[in-house]
Amino acid sequence: MRGAIPIREGNAKSGSFVLTSINRSALLFELDNRMESRCEHDRELNYVLEGKAQRLDGVVGPAAFGYNPSYRPYSYNPAKAKELLAAAGFANGFEIDFYSPSGNYTKDKEVAQAIVGQLAKVGIRARLLTPEWGVLNEIHTNGKCPICLRGRGTVLDPDNWLYDYFGTGSSKRSLYSNPEFDRLL
Repeated sequence: MRGAIPIREGNAKSGSFVLTSINRSALLFELDNRMESRCEHDRELNYVLEGKAQRLDGVVGPAAFGYNPSYRPYSYNPAKAKELLAAAGFANGFEIDFYSPSGNYTKDKEVAQAIVGQLAKVGIRARLLTPEWGVLNEIHTNGKCPICLRGRGTVLDPDNWLYDYFGTGSSKRSLYSNPEFDRLL
């Protein structure tokens, strides 16, 4: 075809991401930050997402202002996670609700199922709940999700969402509070 625009097929990295939001007030114990990164993401999630995703090592991705490429999360260590749970008084684990959308993000329910399986390996028995999106959004916004799979669109300047999730008193989603973080934000 004369004058046709050449089309090239390929993959590109996105500034969007999906995260697991933990509401600290819904937990039965004071969350030790070391427990937040104890799930094995790479192998299972790579399988679920057909190799088209990358692990986010921190709260912002490589496309965002403030990204720190030298940050390294805690390594996957189920024995250490079980030890931390036992020290918190949960040697036999515990049950908790895990909310996820279904059909809102790429393979969101499947990703949530993989995370539920990872949590089970350390004794956390998560009940996967997948209400309709509007219901889930209201539950999450009102701080009623102990654990929730959520996503963010392309994030280049993370200021507003960092405030939404981590600013002291900003929302009921996580109830995180850190005066030093607030000062930096």
